[in-house]
Amino acid sequence: MRYLQEFPQMSSAKYQKLNGIGKTLASQDIQELIDKKVLLRIGKGPRTTYTLNKNV
Repeated sequence: MRYLQEFPQMSSAKYQKLNGIGKTLASQDIQELIDKKVLLRIGKGPRTTYTLNKNV
């Protein structure tokens, strides 16, 4: 999440690259962070990005 402290948004591909993981694990991780209200999803489909939930 350090990346999102410097940059406003992150894609799933960027999350994969930063963490050295594949698409499936990245999707699971991101969904878990959304469920815990750490991340917010912006958009849908291939242009979906994620940002920190500052309301937590």
